[in-house]
Amino acid sequence: MAGVYAELGSTVTFSGGVNTINAVSTYDRSYGLYADSGSQINFAGGTTSINATAGGLSAPAYGIYADKGSSVNEPSYINFASNLASGSITITANAATGNNQYGIYANDGVSHLQIDSVDVNQSAVDSELSRIVNFSTSSPSNGKAIDWVGTTSVTKNWN
Repeated sequence: MAGVYAELGSTVTFSGGVNTINAVSTYDRSYGLYADSGSQINFAGGTTSINATAGGLSAPAYGIYADKGSSVNEPSYINFASNLASGSITITANAATGNNQYGIYANDGVSHLQIDSVDVNQSAVDSELSRIVNFSTSSPSNGKAIDWVGTTSVTKNWN
């Protein structure tokens, strides 16, 4: 179940207003925002709340999931503007007891997690991205707020 599915090569931009994405699955994994191969997600303004809830057995929840795709092998881009207000993005991921939940996730080795179109390093995650995004989960011992293995590898534990 995906709240927003950015299909192959598409662009989704949140530029203002109040945006809410809810993805709830009672039997399978849940993706708040799924960035498919070659797609670009831009957070440029306003406030955005992304909620992913998965209830199935062995079903993880992902706030934002980036994927290169199996046949095309093109990277996805998740880009945050540095001038976003503190806490203007909220990402919540909750899975059934014992299952993992991730705020922002990629494991494809090619996708890009960026601030102002520049790939982030661990320092940028710890300072700037942590300022922009509020991460929330009901079970902080399972999964991570950020578990990103793309062009860079960065992590952030749940608060």
